[in-house]
Amino acid sequence: MPFDAREHSPAAARNSGPILAVLQALLPERGAALEIASGTGQHAACFGAALPGWTWQPTDAAPHGFASIAAWSANAGASNVRAPLLLDVLSDRWPSTGPTFTAPFDLIYCANMLHIAPWACCAGLMQGAARHLAPTGHLVTYGPYLEDDVPTAPATWRSMPACAPKTRPGAFVRSVTSHAKRSAPACAWPHATRCPPITCCWCGNAPRPATDPLGTMSDSSLSPMTAPFFIARVAPDGAQCDAWPDQPLLVSLEQGGIDWPSSCRNGTCRTCLGQLRQGSVRYEIEWPGLSSEEMAEGCVLPCVAYPVSDVELQP
Repeated sequence: MPFDAREHSPAAARNSGPILAVLQALLPERGAALEIASGTGQHAACFGAALPGWTWQPTDAAPHGFASIAAWSANAGASNVRAPLLLDVLSDRWPSTGPTFTAPFDLIYCANMLHIAPWACCAGLMQGAARHLAPTGHLVTYGPYLEDDVPTAPATWRSMPACAPKTRPGAFVRSVTSHAKRSAPACAWPHATRCPPITCCWCGNAPRPATDPLGTMSDSSLSPMTAPFFIARVAPDGAQCDAWPDQPLLVSLEQGGIDWPSSCRNGTCRTCLGQLRQGSVRYEIEWPGLSSEEMAEGCVLPCVAYPVSDVELQP
């Protein structure tokens, strides 16, 4: 029996149809697509076969799935799917090996990466899109996102392995608005299209020039539609999470899968004491377990400190 190199993802088999329907409604008849984190190659084969006027360039951060990508494309008769390339979204050079991309892409597509990748990969994806998308192109991401005023499906949480915060620091299911804020310096405001049954396809217009290599924003640059939250970055490893102004920083760190020492959670034991390297916080208690000298030196108690800007902390 001949060897079959195709790897199988049940999720990709289920969601290929709904995603394809969105792409067919969104895209013109012809164009060039770049896929980030192609995985097994099932999406590349399905979309390439159904969109014969498009060239499809699959990529991944590691080569172990390249044989599967090629096998799925061959099985589908999708001759417009090119050989996969190595691509690290955190790199300024796309792809990682061989000649860099010179012609712009009409579509950059990324499925099921953002929720299992460090937060920096979101900024890396947006910055890469700013470099490589055509002026009228689209950035489309697919995966589990949290949506305001929309109940989160149990399948969304099942898509996030329990070990992810430890094996993939910074990995977490995040809100659509948090990704929007993260992308805002590089891309025009995105919109979401719901793809049945549980996830959504997040589409962005062509990028404008990037203003910050980290993809961060200051308060003054936020539009009234932007969600009122900030980014907390932890030195020296660079782990990041959303930091909501209506809850203590410690809670946001824990929700983002970032380990931070704690005990009393009321500002008295000082177990969570850290250094505020950048940004500002406020306290709702009159004396938050810190002397005026310590506060002047940048000490912070995340269990009772509320962010009022993007912050950088160090344990």
